[in-house]
Amino acid sequence: VNVTRPQTVPSWTAFNALATKDSIPMKTAVGYCPLINASPTENATVYTLLCRSVAMAHQATLPFTLVVLDQAIYCKAVDILLQRAEEFRSVVLRMGSFHITMTLLSVIGKRFTDAGLLDL
Repeated sequence: VNVTRPQTVPSWTAFNALATKDSIPMKTAVGYCPLINASPTENATVYTLLCRSVAMAHQATLPFTLVVLDQAIYCKAVDILLQRAEEFRSVVLRMGSFHITMTLLSVIGKRFTDAGLLDL
């Protein structure tokens, strides 16, 4: 590393200041959603979650509602979306990254078990 040469790439804060000098981003607020006091594995609870998510996205004037769920609840949400496609047409479901990674590792393990993976 050449420490005598000045840095040509600005820091993250300076980069953001240069990138947004013509338009200042709006102030945002982050908070928690209201608690749903019910079992998360019941279809009625997942339906309530989807309805509340759509309502919050509509209130924020967002065209789509992105909902990230764990694998068990994701499966129930997919069933509800297939049954009520018109009601939830703006919903985009996504399984959480932990469960996606675990599924991928499971597939790799099953695929390469006979290739000596168990011997490692």
